Amino acid sequence: MELCFQTIIMSLGRFQGVDSFKIVHKMLIYSVLVGCVLVLACTDSGTDAVNYEKRAIALDKSLMCPVCPGESLDQSQTQLAYQMKSVIRGKIKEGLSDREILNYFVERYGNSVLLEPQTEGVSLLVWVVPPVGVLFSLVVLVMVLRGKVGKGDNEDAMGQGLKEEPGVAVFLDEVGDRGWDPREFGQDEANSTRNEG
Repeated sequence: MELCFQTIIMSLGRFQGVDSFKIVHKMLIYSVLVGCVLVLACTDSGTDAVNYEKRAIALDKSLMCPVCPGESLDQSQTQLAYQMKSVIRGKIKEGLSDREILNYFVERYGNSVLLEPQTEGVSLLVWVVPPVGVLFSLVVLVMVLRGKVGKGDNEDAMGQGLKEEPGVAVFLDEVGDRGWDPREFGQDEANSTRNEG
């Protein structure tokens, strides 16, 4: 490789001798190192900018616009939302953590500015009550369904027991042979009382 550099330098005719070659060789190495450092510095700052913007977008999505209920800063088109977004980006550049930025907005606008309720104190109930309510409802549903299935089995068993008794079986056969339907009997009686009155 050194032979290649020497050939290039000698062909240019500017430098003669070994000392000039060493100087050019060192300058070339230093320029390559400086170029590598610059490339790394540029890619690093680009990554930081992307990370800052990702953090800002995540914070925009976790804060509610005080003017537009139910809309995050990310969705809102109001002037206040734009101002809050710029404050978020400024706080990120100042080096504040996400929690500190959220606390900054909670101090100014109250807990209602957070899209997700806090998981501390009384707000913990918002996270605990719904799953417990659903679980309780499922347990009650299972108990009711098991009770109905158990009752249905008992009624069928009792009906079979009555049919097996000799007196009841004879009565049911006689009623069935005469074409008498107990359901119709109640209706006939109701119709006759209407006609009399």
